[in-house]
Amino acid sequence: MSLAPGDTVTIINLKKTGIIAEVKGRGRYAVTLGKVSMICYEKDLRRIETKKKPAKPSVPAGTYTKKPRKKDRLFRAELDLHGKNVSEAVEMTAQFISDAIVAGHSEVKIIHGIGSGKLKVAVHQYLQSESAVKSFALESLNPGTTRVRL
Repeated sequence: MSLAPGDTVTIINLKKTGIIAEVKGRGRYAVTLGKVSMICYEKDLRRIETKKKPAKPSVPAGTYTKKPRKKDRLFRAELDLHGKNVSEAVEMTAQFISDAIVAGHSEVKIIHGIGSGKLKVAVHQYLQSESAVKSFALESLNPGTTRVRL
């Protein structure tokens, strides 16, 4: 399946509909859900054939007013990056933050470990660039973990 910017897709595991904003390469796409943008793999997307433009939602895009569905409540608000390299860690962090926003979480935890500090630096650089992140800080009792407020 070949997707292009502007295509309407369903994110299969989230059962959400969005629009392809950008082709990232290697089977990855930036998908916009209202004001939220996520990086998704092609295998997680299904194109929706549309003949007419979808109706505008009555609630502003990016506003979540309903109670989270059971699947969203089961979203684990913790990401463990042990054993990952820097590029994998940043990619997983981006996907994790997007999923956390869609699931309605206001705080999440990212476990990067202590080690050489490369993962922590890369994750913190990504978090600084992410507009959905309100703040982040190392846990005082565990410097291998970063708490993120969304």
